[in-house]
Amino acid sequence: MISFRRLIGQIVTYVGGASRWAVGTLWRRALNKRRFTFREYIHGVENSTDHFSGLDHGMANYLIGWTVIIFLFWLVGAINEFI
Repeated sequence: MISFRRLIGQIVTYVGGASRWAVGTLWRRALNKRRFTFREYIHGVENSTDHFSGLDHGMANYLIGWTVIIFLFWLVGAINEFI
């Protein structure tokens, strides 16, 4: 059975990966560069020496995920003050 802590970690990782994928896709489309798949943003690029490893992608997703979640809580709180 998956622990609660691991479940939260997986959710945060996917939130961060989805955020990176959305921003990266828009950025790479604007610069007319090759776009990565969602799976590559979550797990890393396979068979490449010039990109992050899977561990680095996981840590980046985790940190960005927490940043996005904290920002969303702040935004909801700020909007709630105006209502």
